[in-house]
Amino acid sequence: MKKLAILILALGAFTTTSLAQEYNWGIGVRGGLASGVTAKFFYEGDKAWEGILTTRYEGLMVTALHEWQNPISPGFSWFYGVGAHLGTWPGNDVFEGSLAVGVDGIIGLEYEFLSEFNVPLNIALDYKPAFNLIEDTGVIGDELALSLRFIFP
Repeated sequence: MKKLAILILALGAFTTTSLAQEYNWGIGVRGGLASGVTAKFFYEGDKAWEGILTTRYEGLMVTALHEWQNPISPGFSWFYGVGAHLGTWPGNDVFEGSLAVGVDGIIGLEYEFLSEFNVPLNIALDYKPAFNLIEDTGVIGDELALSLRFIFP
């Protein structure tokens, strides 16, 4: 993971196109302890909505995030945001199952291959802590993930 972050930083440092994000929306996969799909839609310059559908603990989680994108160099940016999640985990002999409702934060780095290489992909590395407010209350602090999205102008 550390080598990937260094590669993303290096790619961002050597590009020469404009600093704004060059796509309006993207859809792809998200890998980490909670893996699934992600979709991101820019609606006002540097503001975006991201929806994430993941599986973990044999359950399903839906997360909606409002994010702000901040350029670092052409094609390379960092972002942060806030949102909420709703999920459920099935029961078994020991565990009755659980409903998860809570709040989320996100911070990460993103690189668009479209700007320099004319490839409609972006890659994002983010950390998304969450706090469950209902039933299984507590902090979920291990949500580090890598997302790869097809992007559309």
